[in-house]
Amino acid sequence: MALHLRFLPLNHFDAGHKKCPAGPVIQGQVDRVATKNKCLFVFSNDIKRARAAVTAPCVHYIDPGEVEIRHSFNEVHPIGDSHEVARDLAALTMCHDLITTCGTFGVMAAMLHAGNGSTYWWPQDPGLKTWKHYRLAQAWVPYA
Repeated sequence: MALHLRFLPLNHFDAGHKKCPAGPVIQGQVDRVATKNKCLFVFSNDIKRARAAVTAPCVHYIDPGEVEIRHSFNEVHPIGDSHEVARDLAALTMCHDLITTCGTFGVMAAMLHAGNGSTYWWPQDPGLKTWKHYRLAQAWVPYA
């Protein structure tokens, strides 16, 4: 089971572009599907914040590699080797169950998801309005 947890810059929220789930909502979904026998792999642009926001009986936080803080947006952004980005996308597409929050990266992983479990997504994210009409996306399970 995997979670893609994107932390967007504050200016996205101030402009009303994204309404992403907060920590308690995400944790609630993790609590519903995570077990001791089903480890959670957490992928995030800000793994330090992810460690503070989400926990599970069996959890692994995947290091995104080298990051920088983009001060104009106050956002942690991975800048490491492209192999790390490809690794993360491939892992998200192959996991049994996938939980996505906001952001294009998680949506692309959900569209390519080949796991035999479910894809849980955040339906209030305005960025997903066009994606949820695709036949593949109609199998996704909305949460919160």
